[in-house]
Amino acid sequence: MSSFEEMLSSIRSGKVIPLNRLLRKCPDGLTSRSILDVFVHDGTNITGIADPDGFDALCAHYGRPFDGATRLTAARTGRSHRISVSSGMLAIRSSGHPHPVVVLVSESGDAEAPRELAPNVLIVENLENFLAFEKTVEFCHRFCGLTTPIDELEVIYGAGAQISNKHYRPFLGKFAKLWVLPDADAGGLDICKKLAVGLEGLVEPMIMAPNDLVQRLSAQGQPFDESERGRLLQLTDSTPAIRDIAQLLLQVGKKLEQETYLLEEEI
Repeated sequence: MSSFEEMLSSIRSGKVIPLNRLLRKCPDGLTSRSILDVFVHDGTNITGIADPDGFDALCAHYGRPFDGATRLTAARTGRSHRISVSSGMLAIRSSGHPHPVVVLVSESGDAEAPRELAPNVLIVENLENFLAFEKTVEFCHRFCGLTTPIDELEVIYGAGAQISNKHYRPFLGKFAKLWVLPDADAGGLDICKKLAVGLEGLVEPMIMAPNDLVQRLSAQGQPFDESERGRLLQLTDSTPAIRDIAQLLLQVGKKLEQETYLLEEEI
């Protein structure tokens, strides 16, 4: 049977792992509550990593010792996956420059962009909304309270929880306004919470949801399980915007993916 360390390695490589199997293998000192927020899961299987920094810390503490403190030296022993990459890159686009470009962000937070960027930013969690960015921005103007004109806005593909990586904080903190459109579920709100904590003192993320969210949840939402309910209950202790969205989800008993905002149908 796989060890805890081997299961962490499998999750890193993108494999689906039964949640109960991982919890049974938890080392002494770890509780299920302390590690659940690290992973994307549906209550039955772990399907991804929700908190990259937390996952790296878990691997560093409970994995085998590796040779070297950087990803490059750890690669000598085949364990580079236990070390965060030294920098990151973000896909970004705007109405004036609709073709996506990449912003390189160093470990210290210095950013290298191929053009001058707009003063404000909208982060979308999922790729489909980034690809249909003009339609997504229009939706946010109509239903979510977005007030920044599209020509003063950059749109960033958040790639799920990757946007909460600590490398990106200095770069994101330089924008005048930072809008966030998450999925209306525990995973999306977890990302918002990590951004709010990581960007404290730099810029306040403005978390958005449709003003008719209850109707959309009723018409298009999917029921969630007890694990999701527990995560949402924990999020009611977060910022007012996150708390309000979490309470609506708990009230209706459903969650909603942001791709539904692109559907051409009446609610």
